[in-house]
Amino acid sequence: KRSLRTGALLDTLQLPGGVVMGPPVARGDTLAAALDENGLCTVRISTFEMLWCRTIPGLRMVGHASPTIVDGLLLVSGPGKLRAASPSYFATLPFKQQLSLLWNAFGPEDGYVGQQVRAFDLQDGTPRWSTPFFPPDEVGVEGHSAGTAVIAGNLGLIVLPFSDVLVAFEVETGAIRWTAEAHHGRGVPLVIDGDVFIAGRDGVIETRDLETGALHCTISR
Repeated sequence: KRSLRTGALLDTLQLPGGVVMGPPVARGDTLAAALDENGLCTVRISTFEMLWCRTIPGLRMVGHASPTIVDGLLLVSGPGKLRAASPSYFATLPFKQQLSLLWNAFGPEDGYVGQQVRAFDLQDGTPRWSTPFFPPDEVGVEGHSAGTAVIAGNLGLIVLPFSDVLVAFEVETGAIRWTAEAHHGRGVPLVIDGDVFIAGRDGVIETRDLETGALHCTISR
């Protein structure tokens, strides 16, 4: 923590996690940080007292995106390891992906079964809900996993690049309202007057209806 006016160091605290790409977020006197590989911590800003820390079993690269605070919840996302997937979900994946995941499970690195959003209680870190895993994009993804949710009323919207999907979900329960292709984009969606905007790496910009996901307009460059 540094003085905004002078840059003077005011306090410092070491958290139990690796390098992160997503900055921490704050609500009131509480700061929340997502940490690689699968950590999540909160800190009291005024005293720099650590409030709670927990690991998130089965996820990786959680610190690659900022968490989101909404209605007493802390939302994070990350790619999932094989052991985090249910047998019924694994059975839905293409046979080639199943073989790849099983091969990687016994190697130095796990393969990814997809990407998921999870919610925790901001006050004590208790798990509240998880979305289903969204299957991995067959094209493959290089780079960080991104995945920071934005909030519009009772809906959350998030781009999950490892699955190449834009997801609208209910904040209170995590229930999925609608999904759409993300055009290999990263970063957060933009919501303006009931429209959701995304910009893809393939040159496509789309607007969709916030409530239904219906496509309103698309531009390709």
